[in-house]
This record gives sequence, C-alpha cells and structure tokens, in this order.
Amino acid sequence: MTTLVSRVSATVSGESRFVETESINRQHDIEPYWQDEDDWLCTVEFLPSDDLERRVFAADIVGYLFGYAQLANARALALVGDPEADAYELLFSFSTPGDKNRLLDLVRSNGDLGSDYIENDFMTFLQTELSPSCFSYG
Repeated sequence: MTTLVSRVSATVSGESRFVETESINRQHDIEPYWQDEDDWLCTVEFLPSDDLERRVFAADIVGYLFGYAQLANARALALVGDPEADAYELLFSFSTPGDKNRLLDLVRSNGDLGSDYIENDFMTFLQTELSPSCFSYG
C-alpha cells in the first residue's frame, strides 16, 4: 500500500517523498467530502495589481480567512472570480453549525474584519447553487 504525503508535509520533514504518480492516484483515493456539506459562505476579495497597498490589505484578509477556516474546521475553496477585475471568490463549507459559528466568531474578533465584514461581505448559499466543476479533481 502506498502512503500518500502532501507536498507540504514532505517539504517540512526535509524529505522529498512526494512522487508525481501518487498525485495521479490521489484523485481516485480521496473523496471531495464538501459535496455533502450544505452550509456555505462565500466572499469576494479583489487583489488589484495596480494598487500595492490595497493588494497587500486584501491578501492579509485572504490569509486571515483561510487561517480561521483551518481553526474552525471549515473547508475552504478559492476560485478566480473575474481575472479582469483581479477578483477571487472564497468559499467556505461547514459540517456543523458550531464550525460555522467558530469561523464567524474569529472573523468578528478581527479588527480589520469584524461584524461589518460578516454583514456586508459574506453571502450564504446552498451547495446546490455551486457549479459541478467546483467538485471535480480533473
């Protein structure tokens, strides 16, 4: 049996154990569990290439959100929303209401985001509203 190691784990451990053929097998071994999660939040962040200060600020927000997703046991998905506008869609799914509440509490506690971000930037939607291409590995 082949042991799969993520690129990050392999790099952190100092060994290069990741083999390209394992990534091909991975698409058949790992199920996209978020397909079964109905509770989603979405936000759009703009990382303008012509305004370094705004780009850095937006990149910080993206970093906070993905870090909070990790802490809250949420699944996170990033999509290019509109390449012309440097827009990125960030989607978060939750297996329990408690996980969602934890993410929202973390966002609320951030001075750059806060309750205002939750009220004005997050959109709620159902998994059925997503394109099936979001859930494919190929």
